[in-house]
Amino acid sequence: MKDLRILHKTNDVLSAELIADILSVTKATIQKWERQGLLTCTDEKKGGKRYYSVAQLLQFPKFRELIFSPWEIQPLRPYQVLELFAGAGGLALGLEQAGFQVIGLNEIDKDACGTLRQNRPQWPVIEADIRTLQFEYLIETEIDLLTGGFPC
Repeated sequence: MKDLRILHKTNDVLSAELIADILSVTKATIQKWERQGLLTCTDEKKGGKRYYSVAQLLQFPKFRELIFSPWEIQPLRPYQVLELFAGAGGLALGLEQAGFQVIGLNEIDKDACGTLRQNRPQWPVIEADIRTLQFEYLIETEIDLLTGGFPC
């Protein structure tokens, strides 16, 4: 989804489901607001869903607060992730796209490790059985997220 802070400058519409999530209300509340005339459904209906223009959502303080928030979206530093049982790195790829910095991946399968090294040469791949790993070197490393896939 787009950065909410730019929505008020567009002609975008949001679904009732998404508005309910953003405002922490039920979909029934959105429908009630429509019956009360607080919201008007756009002509754009896809797949049976109801859509509302972003412009009319600005009447809700919580929505305005999100759009005009002074908070930065990006963290002050990249969050760091260590992944165990990494496989071919699917979870790590998603976390990288979300802004995490991969500081290590552990995997026992040599072919999966080869895939990891080929696709992301900058990622430190630890090819070893988890039971033999020495984690002492990580004590000085700030790890924000420790993940693990399903071990084979």
